[in-house]
Amino acid sequence: MTDRPGPSTTTVALAAPGDGPAAVALGALAVDGLMPAPGAAPSALAQAIDLYGGKVPLPYGYGRCLIARIGDSVAGMAYTTPPIR
Repeated sequence: MTDRPGPSTTTVALAAPGDGPAAVALGALAVDGLMPAPGAAPSALAQAIDLYGGKVPLPYGYGRCLIARIGDSVAGMAYTTPPIR
């Protein structure tokens, strides 16, 4: 048995630093059907994920970004926040 998933293994975990661009691209694709323009400046969310990983500090708690992977490829993303007051 190994600690590394195989090439077809699906895993879900908190995002890691460096996952920001892939997470934001999936979100943009889901919301408006478009991928971010090549060479576009990273969004604030992408920068926060790259800096903090999947636990992003917010003024009212923490946002959580979960990343689904198939092998080493990012295949899905979920971002949640606590209730906004």
